Amino acid sequence: MSLRASPGMTFRRFVIAALGACCLPLVACSPGQAGQAGQAPAAAAPAPATQAPAGQSGAAGTPEVQPVDSNSSACPPFPEPQALDFWGVELGMTPEKVTALVDCLGPAFKLQTSQVPLGDDPYGRNSVPFFLVTRGEFGQQEELNVSFAGAPGALRAVRLSKTINWPTEAPGSRRGVETEMAKIYGPFTRTDPAIYHANTYGQVADAAGAPISPKDPVFALCATFAIDRLKSFNAFLRRYDPMPDRCGRVISFYVVADSNVSDDLQRVTLGTYDYGDTVAALKESLAGGGG
Repeated sequence: MSLRASPGMTFRRFVIAALGACCLPLVACSPGQAGQAGQAPAAAAPAPATQAPAGQSGAAGTPEVQPVDSNSSACPPFPEPQALDFWGVELGMTPEKVTALVDCLGPAFKLQTSQVPLGDDPYGRNSVPFFLVTRGEFGQQEELNVSFAGAPGALRAVRLSKTINWPTEAPGSRRGVETEMAKIYGPFTRTDPAIYHANTYGQVADAAGAPISPKDPVFALCATFAIDRLKSFNAFLRRYDPMPDRCGRVISFYVVADSNVSDDLQRVTLGTYDYGDTVAALKESLAGGGG
């Protein structure tokens, strides 16, 4: 449309018609706006954008931040695929908080709950909650394990472990994972191959917060507790080895590759826990009969 093509239309009417028939760049059309060319806008400036209802995306397809519980907390930014984080879940969160957070992330995230025995009782008569959160299809699925412990009514997340799988035709990159993990969490140290598998990386502190050397066998032991995908707490309960008492706050990751030098990755698992808090929570659970 041009002014020359509409000789009988004033400039003001032309502008109103043009605005009613289409959207200006970066401004979302409201329902029913098209076709109202003959009506003047209610205000000179567009109204402030309002938050979309839970579960709906904004105009550009990016999910909006939504409240997740009665404490008026907000959803974290919508997770990018294969992001090296824990989807907003943090140590110390209650089962209710984690459930609300997963709900607000939308239907792409599936939550499965179960109970994990604290001891060797296969009937789980003394057990605590365990959450498995997944996204994606088989072969390139992401999964987050959340282990809880604590006294009844005071359960909290004490260990997080997330695994990302890559399809064979599109493997992950070791260098990419190393760079991104260091960018998010700080520098990592690889385990000494003379002591343990060199595809394990860790930030391992002792109970006083001092870093543990990768030459110390405890470094690998503490690091593997974070990335162990098993649900058992036996190691934390000192049923096999008392050495973990030296562990403090740990974050680590383990990559699955054809060799210690291959850049192509099939899988990465990252995890975190605080040994002192985990053991304290487990003792609370045992004293209280589980969660």
